[in-house]
Amino acid sequence: MHEYKKECTIPISYNNLWKLTIDKNLNKTQLRDKCGITSSTLARLSKNKDVSLENIPYTTM
Repeated sequence: MHEYKKECTIPISYNNLWKLTIDKNLNKTQLRDKCGITSSTLARLSKNKDVSLENIPYTTM
């Protein structure tokens, strides 16, 4: 008999990131350029999808 594991998922929200970009007067393109992330990573962030931390360089905005 096989055991199946049920995965627990936590919804992802990047609302604090978008609030910070507004506070810093940045649009998403400027955020992408300043942080050095790809447009596909930015698209995933915009859709509140999971993003590998390896794709997001450490930076101070």
